[in-house]
Amino acid sequence: MARARDDRDVLAYQQLEKVVPHTELFLSSEDVDIEGALDITECLRRHHLKWGRYRLAEQFGRKSLELAEKNFEPGHPTIAISQSNLATVLRDLGELKEARGLLTKAYEVFLKKLGYDHPYTKKVRTHLENIQHRFS
Repeated sequence: MARARDDRDVLAYQQLEKVVPHTELFLSSEDVDIEGALDITECLRRHHLKWGRYRLAEQFGRKSLELAEKNFEPGHPTIAISQSNLATVLRDLGELKEARGLLTKAYEVFLKKLGYDHPYTKKVRTHLENIQHRFS
């Protein structure tokens, strides 16, 4: 699944396409730990996004956020990462209001927990500024 993060690994995307149904089944079992489940949902979100299947990417982004919110306390950076990842899919789908709300929440957490200059904070700030310009 880690190869799903390499945008240039076309072969990985073709190979992943064959195992996606199995990973979806695996996620529905109780044998997977939270870190593994979050990693798998994130890889599936990225995989579907790269194939242009935005609604499936959204589905796995929402699953990731649901898992994070269920297993971590509010304000945890893991929740903020899931919020940010889902927001980028929603932005691409044109659902800017929800994307902006998720990015705002993620930014507040990253700013408080990681600081102004952390790469996560900077990335979310940039995404948030880009969405704000669309509302102007």
